[in-house]
Amino acid sequence: MATREFQQYRGYNILLMRQLAGWYVEAHPTRADLPFLRQSFPAPGKQEAVAEARRSIDHLLISPERTRLHCDHQGPRGKNYQNCW
Repeated sequence: MATREFQQYRGYNILLMRQLAGWYVEAHPTRADLPFLRQSFPAPGKQEAVAEARRSIDHLLISPERTRLHCDHQGPRGKNYQNCW
């Protein structure tokens, strides 16, 4: 059975999952005005997984394209959620 842990960082819930091959981490926004991260991050250790998720969140939030999120699907309340980059 996989181990799961949660952390919070800059408006995101970070979900850590221990698998056989190492740790996987996903980041989910807690507010509607934050963009979604589309991928999970594998890492050999827990600290590396958290660091990679934080780097990805930081990069996404400081990116000049943050205001121009490209998506295929129009979600609830006019927010775009699927296949974003």
